[in-house]
Amino acid sequence: MNTNHPLLASLADEPPPFPDSHPQLQRLDRSVLCTICKEIFRAPVTVTCGHTFCSECIRSSLSVMTDKKCPLCHATITEGSIRRNRAMEEVTEAWETARDSLITLSQPVAGPSRRRPPPEPNSKSSSSTSANLKRPRRSDESRSQSPNKISKKSTDHVDHVVSSDSEEEEQVQEISENDEGECPLCSARMAIASIPMHIERGCPPVSKKKSAPGNQKADWRKVFSMAGSTKEKNVSMKRITSPNYHLATPTDLRNILNEYSLPTVGDKPALEARVRQWIILFNSNLDTEHPKSLSALRAKLNAEEISKKRDKERGRDEAVENLKTTEGFAEHVRNSGAEFERLRKEIMERDAKRAKAAKGLEASSAIEVD
Repeated sequence: MNTNHPLLASLADEPPPFPDSHPQLQRLDRSVLCTICKEIFRAPVTVTCGHTFCSECIRSSLSVMTDKKCPLCHATITEGSIRRNRAMEEVTEAWETARDSLITLSQPVAGPSRRRPPPEPNSKSSSSTSANLKRPRRSDESRSQSPNKISKKSTDHVDHVVSSDSEEEEQVQEISENDEGECPLCSARMAIASIPMHIERGCPPVSKKKSAPGNQKADWRKVFSMAGSTKEKNVSMKRITSPNYHLATPTDLRNILNEYSLPTVGDKPALEARVRQWIILFNSNLDTEHPKSLSALRAKLNAEEISKKRDKERGRDEAVENLKTTEGFAEHVRNSGAEFERLRKEIMERDAKRAKAAKGLEASSAIEVD
């Protein structure tokens, strides 16, 4: 199988399944999979019938359904009935963490056999092997040297401990006078150099002063790091209510996109598709314990639009290439014959109405002359 195809590229990253000898684990593994995307639950939610799906999966399904029903039992559901399933999310996270370890434990152990081979009939060989298996006796010299070796090992261990302690002492960070510290009496924070004078004065209240010169760089870093996050704070992290797309104007759709700093280019169908997809991503992101940032959601929306545009262009190119062949052109005529006939009738009716209106206008504007 060629896994270089985009649809099969993700197969190599899939975790291995449990062996058939553990059907209980196989059933448990299937119970944490979404029946729509066939992957492990991401932000699981529950509908009125009790079934659980990924939040993004069920919201995307409901957005394209004419009759909104559960994909499993076909019970009538609405987007307002979606509820976050916190227990399933916790179970899913725990299972995803322990799955690799359980797969390793479920694999059969393939090790060498512990049984001893039967003895050979030759008595000489058996006697020789038994002689070789005998433990050699230690000499007096080795016995006399053993206490020295033990003492040497103990001294080496002590030296190692002392050296590690000295290394830890060397790794202690030096503190300068400009750094802050706590007063040992009142626990007020101030510069280390001013703590003795503070204690002599009887620990008066510390007035907030400007930071020391050594901390100005850190303060400016905090200021600049918060400069780009003001837009993120102004966004209300509440669920977005879907507008009435039949009555909404392009200006209304652009206002929704402007509120979340999204692109506002395109006609009404493009704006409507972008608003629909953003509402699905934003609302499903609120159904998880670990929501993504708005910038990550914007990047995901942009990637999905680029992918759809690429697929549309690829399909258009394939259609053009198909029209160049005789079979493809004949198939196109058969498929679009009814549409062509409908358009022809609409044009003829429109021309007839225009001609009738023009004739009536000429008759009403005629001037009688005596």
